[in-house]
Amino acid sequence: MEYLFLIGDFILSILLGVIIIPRILLISRKKNLYDSINARKVHEGKVPRLGGLCFFPVILITICLSLGLKHIFGFDIQPVIHDSITSEYLFLACGASM
Repeated sequence: MEYLFLIGDFILSILLGVIIIPRILLISRKKNLYDSINARKVHEGKVPRLGGLCFFPVILITICLSLGLKHIFGFDIQPVIHDSITSEYLFLACGASM
């Protein structure tokens, strides 16, 4: 059953990345937030500066949703988190980051 959660987390991460990255690129295009080319740069074209912005929400949503669902389905998540954090807080963090 643990493998199903891992596969689901992987698929969720990919889907969130596919959803978020085009929006970040659109904002970069509209605001002209590109890294300019000069003698010290290795890249040959314009590169969006907001490219790494996608990683935080994708990782946070995937971890919180996965731990929350494991808690709801009765899996032991105590080795991962403490007793004071319940599934409500995990889902709150997931929703707040969206």
